[in-house]
Amino acid sequence: MAFSFQLNKQPANFVGSMMQLWQTMVQAGWLVLSWSDGTNVNGSPGPGFLGFTTASDGTPNSGGGAGSANNGLAWILLQQPAPISGAAPPPYGGTRQLVFQRDPYATYNWRIKYSQLGAYTNPSTPGNATTTPAPNSTLNDEYLLEGGGTDSSPTFSGMFYNNYEGTMHCHTMADDGKNPVNPYGFWMVTIPNGLVTYVQGTMLFDPMMSGTAAPGDLDPFIFYSDNNSNEVIYQWGYNNGWHNDTYGNMYSPHGWLKKGQSNQSNQPFAALAPGNYNNNLLVAGRQSAYGQTNMSFGSNHISRLDDLWPIIYARRSSQSGLTGYKGFSSMVRGNANPRVTGDTLSIATPGVTRDRFVVNNCNFPWDGVTVPLV
Repeated sequence: MAFSFQLNKQPANFVGSMMQLWQTMVQAGWLVLSWSDGTNVNGSPGPGFLGFTTASDGTPNSGGGAGSANNGLAWILLQQPAPISGAAPPPYGGTRQLVFQRDPYATYNWRIKYSQLGAYTNPSTPGNATTTPAPNSTLNDEYLLEGGGTDSSPTFSGMFYNNYEGTMHCHTMADDGKNPVNPYGFWMVTIPNGLVTYVQGTMLFDPMMSGTAAPGDLDPFIFYSDNNSNEVIYQWGYNNGWHNDTYGNMYSPHGWLKKGQSNQSNQPFAALAPGNYNNNLLVAGRQSAYGQTNMSFGSNHISRLDDLWPIIYARRSSQSGLTGYKGFSSMVRGNANPRVTGDTLSIATPGVTRDRFVVNNCNFPWDGVTVPLV
């Protein structure tokens, strides 16, 4: 096994999309360590178990009530898959953990915490019905991917745009670590039915391509999310006059620099790709852009297929704090030609397989068979 997919689903609400992502992660070997439905906290459900209840067809229960994540302050703690034969070794393998918590009122707002060291395994304060686990004080490398505040007084960020709830197709993928190309990565994209220009609910946990991460990087991963990403990762580094390593966590790819050193810091990055040149940053080939014309580089001169641009994450030296190169994306490629969201690209077998799924100015791994519903 390498990739696990759940494609063309139409969850009843935004919580259903998040639960679909967790279910896909569990299928790829992520472990649910503990969870709460907002009333009762549960520990150690075991491998292959989502924790939250599911319907007879396997769809996660997002209807609310007991056993559902669709309750105020419900949360879940997931851990990276345990090493399996042939899986990627450290620094990709390990005990990374993610904690997701729902807003007390709105289904589209979430708080997400991350620990590369697995700091929630022996938490300083165990989670309760409405409070997520606090990190182990010895291993504390927690940082917030979404939301803010504290565990006892959390604040939440928009993971989805507050429109089209229940009328979106949701696509999710997770990797079990055995594929050396995309070890332990995952992504989610939700698209309102028939509105391909309103992509939203984008989330990406992106391992750097093997051999491209900065030497000595103990956490060669980038996290990205956006609730209304009409242009995924905002032109790959440039949006409305701002470079993407200028933003905070919202709208920006972000991750650790100098992880494990005394001056480690999590920082936003720009995502660079050849294609269009704009204000001293290279950004991906696109359907349209701010002040840019559509650009096409044609097909590969040998294979006659679309080329897939590599994506490079880096932080400019003119920015404050730590700066520098992070690595090449292993999950995402830029489009060499303008394509429409929902297109598929055939790479393994030209004209036959559907290997890549186009989302605006970039493309993601696809299962090779399924016709996307958008």
